Amino acid sequence: MSDQLLERIKRVSARRIRAQSAIKKADAELRGLVREAFAAGHTAQAIADSAGLSAPRVYQIRDGRR
Repeated sequence: MSDQLLERIKRVSARRIRAQSAIKKADAELRGLVREAFAAGHTAQAIADSAGLSAPRVYQIRDGRR
């Protein structure tokens, strides 16, 4: 394996780690917003439609399950 190829592997691996971190942050923000939307009186279906999720999934988020 060339050194150049190993450097590319390192760069892609680092990029992957950053992407995973960004996804975790976005997931946490989305969970908070889903809970806020329920507290503000929005329906599960409206929240689900806005988030691109199912209504059962937004109930899971609201209830802290999974």
